[in-house]
Amino acid sequence: EHTLSRLQPFSEIRYACVLDSAGKKFAEFGRLPEGADLIKSTEVLTSRYKDDYIYVSQPVFENNKKIGSVYLFTSTRAANEKISRHLYTLIIIFVFLSVIAIYLASRFQRYITVPILKLAEFTQTISKKENLSIPSTKECGDEISFLYDNFNEMLKQLHQREKQRNDALIALQNSESRYRLLVDLSPSGIV
Repeated sequence: EHTLSRLQPFSEIRYACVLDSAGKKFAEFGRLPEGADLIKSTEVLTSRYKDDYIYVSQPVFENNKKIGSVYLFTSTRAANEKISRHLYTLIIIFVFLSVIAIYLASRFQRYITVPILKLAEFTQTISKKENLSIPSTKECGDEISFLYDNFNEMLKQLHQREKQRNDALIALQNSESRYRLLVDLSPSGIV
């Protein structure tokens, strides 16, 4: 009884007892929960969970001879409540972190998505107007700015090539006009 009374500070332990080899109570602590029965004594550690209690039976041996058993009934309510509190805390943390993540994503969207969308709109404008001489305007000074710079350089090169092609086309048309004029004005024709 004295040894089992040391279990008193552990509020989750509802009942404990020691049985002798004949199955008679040698010592007990607490009160057996209603509807609970002692697990049939076995030669090995036995446990089960039922009705918010964990039932444990441990045989006691001396010189390889079973001299009795120890039974312990522990309530899981405190553990369940603690798990529930931890679960609620985790849910609150998850919701809080989700709100922060959504807020940060919306803030970063201004710096990443909006400039890229503006560049996409700008490409559509150039495509519709067919005017390569309009440069895009930078929004920021980071990697997206580098993208804008490269896009403007590409537009500049395309505009120069378009101008060179147009100049060559005008020169060809002028040359063809002079040739036709020469052919038309020559008295005998040019063969």
